[in-house]
Amino acid sequence: MDDGAVAPFDCSAELTGVRLDGPLSFLWNHRLFVLARKHLLDDSGRKRTALYEITGNLEGGPIDYEEWGELPSAGDTSYAGFAMLDPNRALVGWYSGDLDLDRPWVLAMFDLTDIWRGTIDFTKLK
Repeated sequence: MDDGAVAPFDCSAELTGVRLDGPLSFLWNHRLFVLARKHLLDDSGRKRTALYEITGNLEGGPIDYEEWGELPSAGDTSYAGFAMLDPNRALVGWYSGDLDLDRPWVLAMFDLTDIWRGTIDFTKLK
């Protein structure tokens, strides 16, 4: 009998090799995606906004991730917005510093930023 009790939340699974700052997560066709600030691994202090998919067993782990790509972004960036346009496409927005300057985040967080927008076509993903 279902007594209406809710199972306790378990977040013991951990992603390694990636840090997802300022994440926005959403589901599409039972797949979990995240738009988040990506830390470049070259010790430059530079950041990007990227699209990730969280893969594996989302009901308790193990989990992993796949990076689908970077959005045009540099400096201080991320904190995305999201709205479905139709069953297979989403409008996304994010902020970014100057792409040409591509300053390290610690300096760029004091610069002006622009709001960017784009469309994700999920049918183009595997």
